[in-house]
Amino acid sequence: EQELRDRLTAEGYQEGSKKDGLEVLSPTDVKDAQFNEDGSFTFSVEVITAPAFELPPTTGITVKVPKVTVTEENLDQAIQNLRERQANYPEVEGRALQAGDVGVINYHGFIEGKPVRELAPTAAERLQEGSEYWIMVKEPNFLPGFCDGLVGMTVGETRPVTVKLADDFPVAEVAGKEVTYEVTLSILREQELPVLDDEFARHLIDGESTQDG
Repeated sequence: EQELRDRLTAEGYQEGSKKDGLEVLSPTDVKDAQFNEDGSFTFSVEVITAPAFELPPTTGITVKVPKVTVTEENLDQAIQNLRERQANYPEVEGRALQAGDVGVINYHGFIEGKPVRELAPTAAERLQEGSEYWIMVKEPNFLPGFCDGLVGMTVGETRPVTVKLADDFPVAEVAGKEVTYEVTLSILREQELPVLDDEFARHLIDGESTQDG
């Protein structure tokens, strides 16, 4: 019965919207859905409709396009971004975590000894805890001060990392407080950027080739 009710409601809603010429953004609430003695099915639905308005004339409008200057620094950064997108992250053994590495970590957050998930259950899960979480060790990733606290860790090591949340932090329950994360480094990986050569260029532009000179 519930399946039939849902199907009839969906079909009736679509038909009614077209009949009345409504530009519906979304339905909000279905009320009084019922089967009647004469075999009919009736219901009412509240919907959000797109606002009706008239656009002003657009002819004759002058638009000033700002001059854009592309510097060598802009080009270098764009190329670096492309290399980072194509980077490999091989596992590394025998040394400590450094800035620029990628750490695979497990962590749990605490405020004054209490788990963050108890104090702020609606906060994003990654603020509370994480499992096999990949993080590029580069400030201010995750939270300011967090990556600096990871530098020097070795695989299998567990250490506390304390950060201070801003007073205007969007999660009111923890704003302005110090959070201590118990962090365990599971895997250490380093960023391996591709070489800037013709093969790299061909990989970026499928079907294109380059020639020396």
